Amino acid sequence: MMQHILDRSWAEEKVTSAVKHALAYGADEAAAELSLSSSSLSRFAASRIIDNVQRNSISLRLAVSVGKRECLLQSDVTNGSSIETLCRRCVENAQMFDVNDEHLPPVTHNTVQSINAFDPEVADLDPRDKAHIIADITCNSSKQGMTAFGAFKDSVMVTAVANSSGVLAYYPETEVGFSLTARTPDGTGSGREERAETWLSALDPYAISNIAMDRAAKSKAPREMPPGDYTVILTPRAAAAYLAMMLWSMDAKMVETGRSPFSRFWANNQLIDSPVFSENVTLYSDLSDTAIPVRPFGPAFSFEGSAGQSPVVTAFSMGLPVRDSVLIDKGVMRRLMNSYSWAIKKGIQPEGYPNVLKFAGTDMSLDEMVGSTDRGILVTSLWYIRWVDPNDLLLTGLTRDGTFYIENGKIQFPIKNFRFNESPLVSLKNIECIGQVEKIKQWGFTLAMPVMKCNNFTFSSISDAI
Repeated sequence: MMQHILDRSWAEEKVTSAVKHALAYGADEAAAELSLSSSSLSRFAASRIIDNVQRNSISLRLAVSVGKRECLLQSDVTNGSSIETLCRRCVENAQMFDVNDEHLPPVTHNTVQSINAFDPEVADLDPRDKAHIIADITCNSSKQGMTAFGAFKDSVMVTAVANSSGVLAYYPETEVGFSLTARTPDGTGSGREERAETWLSALDPYAISNIAMDRAAKSKAPREMPPGDYTVILTPRAAAAYLAMMLWSMDAKMVETGRSPFSRFWANNQLIDSPVFSENVTLYSDLSDTAIPVRPFGPAFSFEGSAGQSPVVTAFSMGLPVRDSVLIDKGVMRRLMNSYSWAIKKGIQPEGYPNVLKFAGTDMSLDEMVGSTDRGILVTSLWYIRWVDPNDLLLTGLTRDGTFYIENGKIQFPIKNFRFNESPLVSLKNIECIGQVEKIKQWGFTLAMPVMKCNNFTFSSISDAI
């Protein structure tokens, strides 16, 4: 069926057909979502391509209700008889399940913005084109005495939705990404960099590889420094790995019922109207940004997952328009994310969940930020991040792939990696300045994340990993 991946009429016919057949088999309400993707991945290691994989996938999800009894099923076959079978079984199963007292009907038709997130150049990208680029980059890494590992991937994705309340929406999008990890022969130096973009013209694999190899060369023979509290500069990738876990706690139901670390900022049935973070911190969604497109519709999906609502209710909210919104404005929390059921319970107009969130940045480059630092540490990457205390958003993790000591506005030498124990709630208060923004995919989020400098970041111990 992948020949139909960009055939809008075919995709819309499949989801409307599923809804129609579900109603014919006895469903009172129905919603269908068709997901199509065609992706190509070229992985390389030791200066040669080791995998060249093409993957096509198709998924049709159907949610139905019979009264307040619900069911959701999924199939990867979309011919006429298979859709009818899916609909019949979904309705039959729903009749056997318990009543959901929190059942909600499918959302009604709403006008959504027309947003272009499809790049024909990505869709036409040939594996041979990627192979030539990989060959150039791995040849260059060998000349510099380094071993290069990485991946070059591209994908075309389509989402089509329909429901029994009149929703019909379609959205094609593309993505292209490149990553490279460079290692020095002595095993003491490592550098990594990666990007994921909607538009092929925005991706520069050569620049990405040069950054990774430069960091690897500069990180050889690291020195040991004592753990403690330091001013740190986090690259966008390091900042995204650290801050993305915070987003899961910004669910309205969790906050209002006292189960989130952000509950301390909720009083008198509203968010407190005073700064809780540095005035440098602004988090928002922006549908007008053509460089990082936001899908114009979605489910009212919260950061707590389903937020207590059933998967069917989540599916019934698919198709809600996404609106521009500000979650944090100059350090003041302005909005939380509501699931469909919680929004209705609180009398709030439900909205689609934005699949892209942006932290506001500035024109300051990473080099300029280093130049403005008297004494600190540059962290280029964080990994193996885990919870220590969810009540305070306290996290632990490790630096990797190039960590450097800064003094008098210059990188002085590489240092051994640290384990950190710190909370984004503290770090976002201690931000001194922020810089240029990059698109980062992390922990299930697509983020526009700036380079940032924050004070009193706690490193608790030394790590010998590179």
